[in-house]
Amino acid sequence: MLCNPMSFYPAKIDPLLFFQDINLEKVQVMENYQRFLKKKQYDMANDYIGQQEGICGYFAVFLNAIENRIDNLQEHLLTIEPIKPFVSSDTEPSAADNQTIWI
Repeated sequence: MLCNPMSFYPAKIDPLLFFQDINLEKVQVMENYQRFLKKKQYDMANDYIGQQEGICGYFAVFLNAIENRIDNLQEHLLTIEPIKPFVSSDTEPSAADNQTIWI
């Protein structure tokens, strides 16, 4: 499987996930995978496709990768101190307030 489900954000940027059509040599692999799904043997289908080389698609490992990236992003966003971009005041802004938009 070409897809890494782990997320390294915010320590580093996660690699892009690329998808490709399978070649004719891999058709049998996908047919076997589909047989597992039709029999509702989802764990066996996931284990089977995870052992294959050169195949990456919308499988469980891809969905886990997306979920891990979203979780890491949410955790990172919670560590950032919120800013108040707008302030209403009757006084003139000071030079230290260069990131604030005064109304």
